[in-house]
Amino acid sequence: KLLFKLTKTKSMNSSPAQLYVRHAVKASLVEYIDKYMMIILRDGTVYIGELRTFDQFTNVVLENAWCRHYIDTKLYEKYIGTLLIRGDNVVFFAEIDPNKDAAIQRIDEKQYQTLKKNQKNDEKDFSTLFSWNLTQYHD
Repeated sequence: KLLFKLTKTKSMNSSPAQLYVRHAVKASLVEYIDKYMMIILRDGTVYIGELRTFDQFTNVVLENAWCRHYIDTKLYEKYIGTLLIRGDNVVFFAEIDPNKDAAIQRIDEKQYQTLKKNQKNDEKDFSTLFSWNLTQYHD
């Protein structure tokens, strides 16, 4: 008994790349390739860099990556270089506007260590991070 008939559809004539982009990646990162991105991990670590590639598990590669540490309205950055991030650790992706990002006050490692010692609570507070409005929102 024939339960269904296999017919040639438009998607069967598509290249593998087109199928990948059209079907496999519904909420796709394709549009963010080669853009300046912020990625926040489950443990609260923040990385900034250029998104180079990703796979179906949301493993991503950042080039020119920096690890960021926020204290109040100040920012300490440590250069990492090329970074592979396992997708199951990623909580948040955002495209960063380089013009707004350049306006953030940066501090050196010595100032960071001093401020970290003086910080009263150890809780991660991202409200300041998001109040800076660094991300570009897309429709």
